[in-house]
Amino acid sequence: MQSEVDVEMDVQEDGPSLARIPFERFLELVVEMVKSNVKTLAGKVRDNAAEIDRVAAQLTPASGPSAANCAAVYRDDHDLVAWNTNLLTKARDYYGCNAGPGAGVWDYVTDNTLGKHAEMKILDDQAFNEMTGGNFSGVYIGISKPCCLPCAAVMAIAGISTRGRHADKNTNWAFPRYILDSEDRWKRFLGAKATEALAERGLSSTQRSMFRGRLVQQL
Repeated sequence: MQSEVDVEMDVQEDGPSLARIPFERFLELVVEMVKSNVKTLAGKVRDNAAEIDRVAAQLTPASGPSAANCAAVYRDDHDLVAWNTNLLTKARDYYGCNAGPGAGVWDYVTDNTLGKHAEMKILDDQAFNEMTGGNFSGVYIGISKPCCLPCAAVMAIAGISTRGRHADKNTNWAFPRYILDSEDRWKRFLGAKATEALAERGLSSTQRSMFRGRLVQQL
């Protein structure tokens, strides 16, 4: 069965193109295209936790107002830790040492971007890229709970393994620089249909900002 987007695209082959339909309807259609692509990239809902995921779980409270927080850990010669919202006290209790460069046991990502999830903060972090040499082959990032849908899609683009993804709807998400700073990765996230539609429409800078904001709300 064809989706609403596919049906409308078929109709428009003999009628008005996406470049000429009302902008609000255009946004709706293109966001649906991206959501379909993101679901394909992210794969099925799954949760296969490894030992490093259980370490990440120790870095967030099991109950209370911060229980919804998420921690991510990349382990190499030391652990690199990030949270949706920093919980340094919890990490200091777990590792039994002070944080900071050269601590030898762990360090943490100082990224306070509103809405950026923990695993996205690690992906964007300079220390992570130095630790991996920018080569993510075989890299696994531990997370205290499965990825959300868009985070799972980003990890698929990066070629980084995680425990899996959940099916819950996001309430707060921000694009990582890893996607925004690369035209190729941005197009892979959007998918071919959405990329073509956006190119045909030729959005202004204001419209591009509106599209990105709408996309984040819908993912």
